[in-house]
Amino acid sequence: MQSYYYMKEKNSDFIYGILYSLFWFTMFWWVVPYSVLTANNGSWMTRALPAGNPELPPVEQESTPQTPKRLAA
Repeated sequence: MQSYYYMKEKNSDFIYGILYSLFWFTMFWWVVPYSVLTANNGSWMTRALPAGNPELPPVEQESTPQTPKRLAA
């Protein structure tokens, strides 16, 4: 892809694509195999669900300030 970019644009910015590709390959090569092996897990490296409870934890409601009641005269 970077050689195509260089041929079309005649720009030396193609080197950043090569550097990014090398960075991704060296740092994130493990993500794809891990995701395939843990596809049935469901947590995907985010917060874990409580044991034995397949449902998501309830979302807490924001509390709204209560309006004071008027005093009866």
